[in-house]
Amino acid sequence: AASRGGLAADAGRAMPPRAKRGSSRGGQGQTKGDFSEDSSPQGRSLYTPEDIKDAFERLDANQDGFLDFGDLRAILIKGSPSDLSEKQLRVLYRCVDKDRNNRVEFDEFVDFIYGGVAKTHKQKWEDTFLAFAGRDDLLQRDEFMLLVETCGLYGEGFGLAEAEAVFAKVCKPGEEELGPKGFSKAIARIAKCRKVKKATVLKAITNCEGPRRHVDYDPYSSVPTGASEPAGAE
Repeated sequence: AASRGGLAADAGRAMPPRAKRGSSRGGQGQTKGDFSEDSSPQGRSLYTPEDIKDAFERLDANQDGFLDFGDLRAILIKGSPSDLSEKQLRVLYRCVDKDRNNRVEFDEFVDFIYGGVAKTHKQKWEDTFLAFAGRDDLLQRDEFMLLVETCGLYGEGFGLAEAEAVFAKVCKPGEEELGPKGFSKAIARIAKCRKVKKATVLKAITNCEGPRRHVDYDPYSSVPTGASEPAGAE
């Protein structure tokens, strides 16, 4: 399982050399340089505010003063490459981004490191949407079709042709991509085609595990997992 403490330990790999002054307790367990919830015998962090600031700046790839999803994703994947799916990464990022502005400020990063982010957020359909959307946070046609298939949305009244038609209908004129608002409209149209409640389609999308890795980040590991059962009438 991907715990906050374990993710903080992964983030510690960005720490500058001068910050890596911890030692193992009792000769085993935590190794020198681990960055986690572990603290000194007095309960204080082994890392100073300056250490954490340096780590934040190292993670901030474009040096804009914030960590976007790509910045944090890179270190989380490096620490736990086989444990976290794209959707799990999105949920975790949302946990850190407490003010929901799609960027992690320094104070939020400090809370993350020191244990302020302990609550696991409930999954939302937007997490699934973003997991399929990739770097640009927009669903292209092929991403939309993959989401529909993986979430088990095909069924009576809604097949490949209908999915193509829904995508074309909800896209803005001259565009071939969907943001969250456009996708929400697509959900309503899918529900209408399937003759089910919108909540039924939302549940199928929310429960879908999504792709293990998105082709935007890893072109060789884009096979989806966790397909849901087809949305059925209630």
